[in-house]
Amino acid sequence: MTVADPPRDLLTQSEAEVRAALVSNAAYTLAIDLTRGAETYRGDVTIAFDLTTATDTFLDFRAKTIDRLEINGKVVEPSRT
Repeated sequence: MTVADPPRDLLTQSEAEVRAALVSNAAYTLAIDLTRGAETYRGDVTIAFDLTTATDTFLDFRAKTIDRLEINGKVVEPSRT
């Protein structure tokens, strides 16, 4: 990504096909705090899945912030590309 290229917000068909071949058994656990009248909300999301090969993959995330990202027990800095 160059400085002139903004982060993308859409998954392409070919990216979806590649990811679908790599990822299986996806399970999501959501805990969302919805407070009446609040302008924002907080939540915790746990995503578990099997990866058919040891390779990089990515998640689509459209919220404004990530306070903490943990992968396999290790805290990592989110990358928005």
